[in-house]
Amino acid sequence: MSTEAPHLSVDAERADDRLVVTVIGEVNAATASVLEEGVVVDDPAITTVDLRLDQVTFIDSSGLRALLVVRERVVGAGAAVVLGSTSPLVDRLLEVTGLADTFSATS
Repeated sequence: MSTEAPHLSVDAERADDRLVVTVIGEVNAATASVLEEGVVVDDPAITTVDLRLDQVTFIDSSGLRALLVVRERVVGAGAAVVLGSTSPLVDRLLEVTGLADTFSATS
């Protein structure tokens, strides 16, 4: 499933018990809802949502809020959220806000 807006694309693909979500572009006040709507855990067999954020070119506090909304929804559905890959911008935002430990990173 793919969700798009100007400057943001969110693609979610099922891979066994994982949902791999690739986010490309800018996550800001105008596009944060696209990220939120693009991550849907509607199958109890999904145990992990793997967020791929290495192609995020901009993220602000609205984007951070969207990530937290997605995390809350996924955890509420009984799955885990991991950051499979991140851009330096995402890393920096999570570090500065003290939320780096809120998301588990894969190795």
